[in-house]
Amino acid sequence: MYYFAARAAQTIALRPTSASQAGITRISHTAEVGPNPGSAITTHKPEGVETGDLLIAVIASSFSYQGVTAPPGGGWVKLLNTSAADAIVQLDTYYKVVNGNEPASWIWQLNNLNARSTGSLTAYRGVDPTSPIVATSGDSSPRVVEASAPAITTNVANCMVLGIFSEGQADGKFIPPSGFEEVVNITCSDPNFGNYHMMCEKIFVNMGITGDLIAKPTVDLANDNYFRIGTSALRHIVLAMMATFKQDLRSILDLPCGHGRVLRHLRARFPNASITACDLNRDAVDFCATTFGAKGIYSRENIHETSIDDKFDLIWCGSLFTHLDKSQWSAFLEFFLNHLEEGGLLIFTTHGRYVVRRLHQREEDYHLDELQVSVLLDEYKRMGFGYMDYPSTTDYGISISAPSWVLSVIQRHPPLRIVSFDERGWDRHHDVVVCARDEESFPVDACCPEPDRY
Repeated sequence: MYYFAARAAQTIALRPTSASQAGITRISHTAEVGPNPGSAITTHKPEGVETGDLLIAVIASSFSYQGVTAPPGGGWVKLLNTSAADAIVQLDTYYKVVNGNEPASWIWQLNNLNARSTGSLTAYRGVDPTSPIVATSGDSSPRVVEASAPAITTNVANCMVLGIFSEGQADGKFIPPSGFEEVVNITCSDPNFGNYHMMCEKIFVNMGITGDLIAKPTVDLANDNYFRIGTSALRHIVLAMMATFKQDLRSILDLPCGHGRVLRHLRARFPNASITACDLNRDAVDFCATTFGAKGIYSRENIHETSIDDKFDLIWCGSLFTHLDKSQWSAFLEFFLNHLEEGGLLIFTTHGRYVVRRLHQREEDYHLDELQVSVLLDEYKRMGFGYMDYPSTTDYGISISAPSWVLSVIQRHPPLRIVSFDERGWDRHHDVVVCARDEESFPVDACCPEPDRY
């Protein structure tokens, strides 16, 4: 569950009326950003609509796990629901033929108090009101740079073809496919879980196959976050090598590797190293193996069932302990110890006091509702550690851990020697813990009292 970005895309073709000589024309549109977070979004009727016009509604949402519920009694007809990456982004489209009795606005339910959303309504004239839709298609991708709306086949001339593209867990923008005119481009900007959608249009004079519609993200917004995080990780790896007088790395394990946001930097910095990419997400492992020449290994839910025979000079573990309950921490530390060379480095990240402050001040909810946040913070206050499952998941959520609690867990796993602890070290968000395997540093019986609150 570690993604380059989550994207959903759709293609929709509108049928012209046989009596219309001018073809289909766009009248106007409105675009809205929902509450951040919020359980509903309100869209407003575009100006100048008349009876017989067609309204296209686009609701793009992040973490609306059950999809969108249309306004009751509004005459909205569902076109498509396209979901990507466990509802990190969902793209819902509807249409409605205007009857002249429409309200000024409609409320769409998102079925989750913590959803993020963007919405738009676009009015078209010259669409056949009895059979307005010629064809539709939708697809999603958790990892590619470009967003692709699948091709459709039109069986009438002069169709208005719409391309709709959405992204979650990013603050992105797309460039329309060649020949398409942008209609809507709107972002719900959030530091961690932004939601965005773009709609564009083109008249296809001839009937036939449209071809896939490819929307490219603008370079800066698409790559900045991805490369910044990878660069931040490499900085800590190099500093850890300096602190432990390591000149080079011959073998590296990246777990979870995701789609290589750190691994690509490791390959560039250590071109001769043997790099192993490991993740539950098999697509991610295959991508890293093919793109960066890594040895791919599929992880298992029980980490001790994961088959890795090698030992490593470096194990990088970014954004994993931040999602695990305390019962799994020891399992992973033992696993990493078993696969760490003498003098090797283990670097992992945690959610520390910065994340606790953001939760406490309600700057971020990390997909939890108000009660869950309160329970999580209360557990942290009592124990120095708190964990809560994400909605609709088990054994995967958010963990918060005080520096003292993290260190108390490490001391239960000699021969790990603590090299450094950098609060907010990774991309000014995660704490970074650096350990080295040192067989001679700590006799087990002498250095490992039971932590009071472990």
